[in-house]
This record gives sequence, structure tokens and C-alpha cells, in this order.
Amino acid sequence: MFGRGGKDEGMALPGAAAYGAGLGSHGQGKSHARLKQRPASSPKALCSLLLAPSLPPNARASILRLACCRLVWAAALIVLPAFIAASAQTQAPIYEKSTEAKIQGSIRQITVDSEGMVHLAVRGRRESHDVLLAPQRFLKFLGIIYHEGEKVEVVGSRVTAGDSTLWLARRVMRQGDEVRYRDSQGGPAWSYLIE
Repeated sequence: MFGRGGKDEGMALPGAAAYGAGLGSHGQGKSHARLKQRPASSPKALCSLLLAPSLPPNARASILRLACCRLVWAAALIVLPAFIAASAQTQAPIYEKSTEAKIQGSIRQITVDSEGMVHLAVRGRRESHDVLLAPQRFLKFLGIIYHEGEKVEVVGSRVTAGDSTLWLARRVMRQGDEVRYRDSQGGPAWSYLIE
């Protein structure tokens, strides 16, 4: 393989011409494959190079590292956009203290959305408001039941969710009772009690 002086006598690896690799000397009789060009990236070419019996271990590790990096990047490019789109669709509205106000009216309808959140349709003097309370299981935990026709007073934040306006309830008063669904900064009270 090498002459007495430790110089390369021209022996090449199988497939080395396709990748620009040849044997070189780095002193004291040690030989290593040196990639002079970037290796081809087709899976067939990488597999044939990895299976070459005379391929030095450090070159095999470099090729494996390259293949793994490309696989990770390909997976990230496929999964990341889907993850971002899904998280954007399910992102809960944020309580804004600057839009906090009080509304009064009677409950016209009680609904539970697909995420298990309880909504009250409160009819005020001029318009109807969609009031988001809390998860249904939190209301069950507290033993709170609302009825259509009840008069309520809601302190909450008016936010825009998609193309509709929504009230995030912080406090709801009815018949002298008060239930606090959020703390003074708008943090949900149910996050401390349920998963």
C-alpha cells in the first residue's frame, strides 16, 4: 500500500473516483481516507460507499453522520410546519388586563366547545356577548351550575379570537354569589387544580 517513505503509491478505494477520495498519508505509516470533494448524497451512492470493505472507519463515520444529518433535516422540514400550524389553531386567547370591563345581562344559552370549555351567551341591554368561563370539569369540581334566564354580572377581558369577539371571564356574580375564574392578572384558576 505504501512505500518505505510512507508516501501514497496511488492505491484507491473502491468507488473513490466517484467521490474524489483517495488514500493519503498523515505521517508515521498511518493512512486515512481524505474526502477532497463533498460526497454524493443519493441513498444508493451512500449505501455502496458504506458497504465498501476497504473503507476506513473514520470515513464511514463521516458518511453516516452526513446521512443522519440529512435525515434529521428532512424530518424537521416535514414535521415542523405541521406542528406550527396545529399550535396556531389551538392557541388559547390571552387575557388582556387593558380591555377589562364589566357586562350585565341574562344567560340565553350555555354551551361547551370542542375543547371542553364552557361558554355563556349573555344578552345585555344592546347586544349578546360570548363569555368564556373555564373547562367544564372545573365547574363540575366546584359544583357550579348555571341556568338559562339567570341574571349575571361578568368582569372580564374582551379579546378577539379568530373573527369573533370573546369575553374571558375573570369573575362572575349572580344572586349575591361570586365565582373567580381567573386571578387578578387573568391567570386561569383551574390550572392549579386540574391537569
